[in-house]
Amino acid sequence: VHNDLSFQVIEPGRAAVFYIPIENTGTYGDTIDIHLVSYAPPDWTVNACTPFICFLEYADMYLAAEDVETLTVHFYTDTGYVGMGRAHLTFTSRASGMEYEIEDTVSTGDAILESKSLPQKLSFSVAPNPFNAACRIDYTIPGKGRLSIIDLSGRTVAEKSIEGAGKFIWNAGDAPSGIYFARLKWNNDLQKKKLMLLK
Repeated sequence: VHNDLSFQVIEPGRAAVFYIPIENTGTYGDTIDIHLVSYAPPDWTVNACTPFICFLEYADMYLAAEDVETLTVHFYTDTGYVGMGRAHLTFTSRASGMEYEIEDTVSTGDAILESKSLPQKLSFSVAPNPFNAACRIDYTIPGKGRLSIIDLSGRTVAEKSIEGAGKFIWNAGDAPSGIYFARLKWNNDLQKKKLMLLK
């Protein structure tokens, strides 16, 4: 999966298209599931298309083993609404469970000014660490992203969609003592920090 362009500024009422080449190089029988979630003004339409079919939000598509396709993501904006919209795509291997995420963003008119109030870089910190029952994760992110807590087996034990600057309190609850990872993802950027839970 490759995404050269992830942000476009257009006039209200116009359409924007992103082109995402995809190649499934997995073993025979592996399939890649494609899941689209959009965050857009109410009168916009956002969809994604393979060469054969288009699908809207929450309608999953897939790519069979050894297939090569170009996925297109379309934003159809409204002339009466100045704003910003995002399309979040998740690509998941059925064989390994590995995920890859891409986010495309479109801004119309003065909405580009709104984006300047968001943090300009991705960063986060954890305290206390090691911790006994709960830890606080402070983050800054230039747009919408995802914060996940993952155990050593790769299983997600907690997850939250985030945007801008804020904090997340992870209460470990019944989770056993051990090493965990906090993972912050935005577009193609990824940061991880090791957490030590001691009970």
